Amino acid sequence: MNVGDNVPCMFIKLKYGKQGDIMTKHNKIINYIKGLVPGAKISVRGVSTKLNVSEGTAYRAIKEAEVQGYVNTIPRVGTIRVENRNKKDIEKFTYSEIVNIVGGTCVAGKNGLYKRVNKLIIGAMTPDAMVRYISPGDILIIGNRVNAQRVGLAGKCGLLITGGFKCTPDIEEEADNMNLPVILTDYDTFTASTLINRAIYFKMRKKEILLVKDIMVKSPLCLKSDDGINMWKDMVLKTGHTRFPVINNSGDLAGIITARDVADTVMGEYIGDIMKKNLFAASVDMTVAYAAHTMVWQGIELMPVIDGKKLVGIITREDVIKALQFMYNQPQVEETIEDLLLKNFEANYEKNKTTFSGTVPALMLSYGGMASFPSLSLLMATAGLTAVIGNKRYEAEVESFNIFYTRPIQIDQRIDIVAEVIEMSRNFGKVEITVSSDQDTLSRGILSVRMFKSR
Repeated sequence: MNVGDNVPCMFIKLKYGKQGDIMTKHNKIINYIKGLVPGAKISVRGVSTKLNVSEGTAYRAIKEAEVQGYVNTIPRVGTIRVENRNKKDIEKFTYSEIVNIVGGTCVAGKNGLYKRVNKLIIGAMTPDAMVRYISPGDILIIGNRVNAQRVGLAGKCGLLITGGFKCTPDIEEEADNMNLPVILTDYDTFTASTLINRAIYFKMRKKEILLVKDIMVKSPLCLKSDDGINMWKDMVLKTGHTRFPVINNSGDLAGIITARDVADTVMGEYIGDIMKKNLFAASVDMTVAYAAHTMVWQGIELMPVIDGKKLVGIITREDVIKALQFMYNQPQVEETIEDLLLKNFEANYEKNKTTFSGTVPALMLSYGGMASFPSLSLLMATAGLTAVIGNKRYEAEVESFNIFYTRPIQIDQRIDIVAEVIEMSRNFGKVEITVSSDQDTLSRGILSVRMFKSR
């Protein structure tokens, strides 16, 4: 809704003021929770009374704090403040999470369930040898050996007792006094440790090593939309760069200007009249992998970084390529299906035309030893979308895809996928896609796409 619409301005101000008040209360509750000591119990009613907010606002803020990892809800215990979790220890679990992973029961030391586990130790050794391996904050996975359990507690470790065994009353009493959880599970030691290891693996797959805010250039040089072209030329002479983000008087990102935009202009024109307004922008919390994928596929040299609408930085293609080289060495970073299929193909981009050339990888094979139809159609669709988007600041989605001719394609066979735009309007596009090998046509289809602005 714009101020220029036929709506009273006072209504707009009241609406924004109400939203701002809610957000202030929400942030106030989050900050209050952050200030609590680990292990402190939290309740909706308590927060509502303490901060003089509604229970609904308190409930939503507590749930948000749980998503951010500041609190944890433990069955039969309640919601408690937990230790802050950094990106580097995202693979670490709390004792309460271990209870859920192994389907166990905590019989002692419940006040320590919020603590994070440093590492797992399997007690497959004599008690005297065990001392060298354990350290405070570990969890000792063990059976019904009472002497070894006492050694674990003496080393300030939690206990995970496997095989459905119980623990003695004196062990429970000691664990309660030390706030060290004792967890019982019916699984054997191997199965319990496998379940925990699998949970760590899936957690690591979601780990974000690098975000845009980690590599962006902060407080970048920029122009204003009401600046003249001479300001752009002065910036070029001072910096040697030709691409600059453009902001409005409020500091919000308005567009981007390049040498191509300035080429056919005169000195009297304003930046806001010639800049690109429909552009791709990255948020501060976007992963570098996603930003890199977007920049490479859209042919973007420089991408502004925004926080809300405010310009806070920029990233360049060189920045993200360096980041990719680092990220591809990380075991938890996954590639998209398109990336995996296109590793063996080189792309050539022309106006309204894209060509992928390469050999058929084993990943594309069907059980019969030929390129599977789904993988081939995915490659053809990707080439078609790339041809439509080109250097335009648009996104496109498939509306229909008709493949009316196809022949078997063998492994390691070299093929060329040519996608050429044959029809284009403001909202729709049509692409003819041909797959050939040594001028022999192997497949042909027509792709129809719907286009929309990226912002």
